[in-house]
Amino acid sequence: MDEKYNVHKNVTVLEKAISKLYTQKYKHLDLKATVIDLNCHNYQYHLKMFDVVLMSFIVAYLLLIVFATVYDVTALRKTNKCITSFSLYHNLTELKRKYQQTDFHKLKCIQGIRFYTTVLIIFCHTFCSFSGGFVANTKYFEEIPQNSLRHGLRNLFVFLVQTFFLISAWLLSYHTFHIFEHAERMHFLKYVWLTFGNRYLRIIPPVLLMVSLGSSIWIYGSFHGPVKDIYSDKEYQRCQENWWIIFLFLNNHYQQHDMCYFTTWYLSADTQLYALSIIILIIIFKLKYSNILLLAICVTIGITIPSMVSYLYNLDFIYRITPENSKNNMFRSFEFNATYTSTYSNMATYTLGLLFGYIYYRLENKPFFTNKLHIILWWTTSLGLPLTVIIISSYEYGQVTRAVLAGTLKPMYALGIGMAIFGMSHRTGGIIKVLCEWKPALFLGNITYSTYVVHFGIVFCRTALTMEPLQVSDSVLLFSFIQDALLSFICGFVMHLLLEMPMSQLQSIFVPKFRADVLKFDNDKRIK
Repeated sequence: MDEKYNVHKNVTVLEKAISKLYTQKYKHLDLKATVIDLNCHNYQYHLKMFDVVLMSFIVAYLLLIVFATVYDVTALRKTNKCITSFSLYHNLTELKRKYQQTDFHKLKCIQGIRFYTTVLIIFCHTFCSFSGGFVANTKYFEEIPQNSLRHGLRNLFVFLVQTFFLISAWLLSYHTFHIFEHAERMHFLKYVWLTFGNRYLRIIPPVLLMVSLGSSIWIYGSFHGPVKDIYSDKEYQRCQENWWIIFLFLNNHYQQHDMCYFTTWYLSADTQLYALSIIILIIIFKLKYSNILLLAICVTIGITIPSMVSYLYNLDFIYRITPENSKNNMFRSFEFNATYTSTYSNMATYTLGLLFGYIYYRLENKPFFTNKLHIILWWTTSLGLPLTVIIISSYEYGQVTRAVLAGTLKPMYALGIGMAIFGMSHRTGGIIKVLCEWKPALFLGNITYSTYVVHFGIVFCRTALTMEPLQVSDSVLLFSFIQDALLSFICGFVMHLLLEMPMSQLQSIFVPKFRADVLKFDNDKRIK
């Protein structure tokens, strides 16, 4: 008891001494300094059984990769598909085959868009790693609203993830209508379980690895410095307590303020909307009514809910990435959840993606952009709508206007992206189509999921490991972004090769996929 009292007394004396020192330093500015928290801990790390088991599993898994690769290269008859699924040689060959496949689908531009969006999201989080940290020259962030380019780019950041929601819904809708329209018999319950189950198993492995590492001493113990208790320690505690919520994909609504591995909010929102969309599509097919009308009603509902929430709670229509928001609540406030990470705030974009998927299914093989007016309208909507959204979000508005914009801006941005994809799938787009179908972009688009999952830990290491206030400028941000993007894609490539691809191939071997009794027509002859 006496020892604890003496420690507390010494800390109090030190706090007063430091306060007096800084008060004297800034006396000419009529400022008085007060130290309210002094952290002088000696951190000791202790291995737990989970840490030992995790490291043992990782080592064993890497040995399995080595064994499978040797087996694949040396065996004359590769009879075991399970083993070759883990082979580096086999998986590199598969990646090379995809890279050399130049015209595999009319929607191949989606892969390029995924790549460019992932790059921009990494840039967004690089920016957040500075705005949410301790910065020496705070004037840089204070002057962002006075610079149109910086301000517009900061506003763009909060809309980027809408592209992923749109693409996810588009592909789900397209494949579902393709099955529904040609199915002789539909087992809806079987379709729901197998479709949702396969998707769940496909996205889990990379998340499982990152959450396991975040809950272990191997990552937590590698952080040192004066602000580790604010960042890495809290993240470790969150993952220790709430890791299980991630695998239920509920962490964007349950315990969202103590979310483990923060970027998994997107996976939760997307999974919830994916499940809801399957039900919506089944209802549409069962009713056999106007598909476009019913999907338009769903879009309207998705617009109305966030508008009502914004009005009732007097919220801003977007979540603005400012030092105050970043540092004060670490992106874990009610406003952030209501306007950004909640399922209902992204529902309009997702249901708009379902509508695009249906329209594309109906018009896939029909000429659409047949004259200059169509092409002009395409360029206007594809570029004009996202640009308009960025400009609108640069200003402040009254409560009613904010509420309207809270529901309409995200789907308006997604509408522009959707029109861009639709046009490129019908052979229009010029330089944009060339860039989105650039072979390296298509190749890297295959590894964007693993890159997205792994990049959060890479980018925010900067904030947690800093030993002194960060210097920030345009050049510093650009250099840091390039560094973060390169490292994220390298790690994403490794994770895709060693984990995502083997698990996906095992899944295709052992987990059944939905097979409808499909009727195909060829030259007016029915082939069952």
